[in-house]
Amino acid sequence: MNIHKISFSFKHRSDHFFNILFFRDIWFLSATAFSLLGHVWQWVLLFLNLSLLKGFGEEYIALHTKQYVGVDFYSYWYYIFLAPLTGLIIFFVNIFCARKVRVFDRALFYSFLIVSVWVQLGIIMALMHVIKINAF
Repeated sequence: MNIHKISFSFKHRSDHFFNILFFRDIWFLSATAFSLLGHVWQWVLLFLNLSLLKGFGEEYIALHTKQYVGVDFYSYWYYIFLAPLTGLIIFFVNIFCARKVRVFDRALFYSFLIVSVWVQLGIIMALMHVIKINAF
């Protein structure tokens, strides 16, 4: 066998080994499960309350409010779907970055996973607030 074939074979096997370890990590599996459940809950929350939105079917709805000023951002009703889409993009970017960083830095690996969960929870709270604003 050629030395290049041996090194390629070893590299391929080591990559496969690290992939197996990556998916067997309990912290990875739990953080990914919570992030995916949070993301699914965003879509369920949005579609269950879509009829409650006062502006649904109209051109504009309130998408942001401040405590002292009140509603400060109106936009098209379908812009409310950008929040879960943004959460999905952030989820995939964090999982990709966590996979690349796992071998070098475990603390950064866990940070990516935790941030993914917190982002999904933040988007759920923001969607609940926007639905509450527009429902009343």
